[in-house]
Amino acid sequence: MVDVRQRVDGLIRIVLLEDAKILDEQFAKSVGSNIVKLVNEMSQKKLLLNLSKVQFMASAMIGQLVLVRENCKRRGIELAICDLNPNLCEAIKLMRIDEILKVHDTEANALAAMSESSAG
Repeated sequence: MVDVRQRVDGLIRIVLLEDAKILDEQFAKSVGSNIVKLVNEMSQKKLLLNLSKVQFMASAMIGQLVLVRENCKRRGIELAICDLNPNLCEAIKLMRIDEILKVHDTEANALAAMSESSAG
């Protein structure tokens, strides 16, 4: 079972992944499917994935993040991720995912940047 918490802050839906380890490919697909379902049902035009609780993530989950990004792009939803631990951050950079996904160091910085992008 995928453990996800969500809340809305202004025009931004924030999703916190509660699972510390996403190692199994099937589990990664389940997480990705749940996020895509949420994207398809949400009315907000901005989505922030907070990964602060995730310690380990299989490459299959990184692939799911790319699929979530594509789904968000089709629906006109701005997607960003935040609070990656140093190992995840390094993996994201090595795989060049940071070139297609907005990555913020903290949730507060992500919210500020995403709020600013809608104000302009």
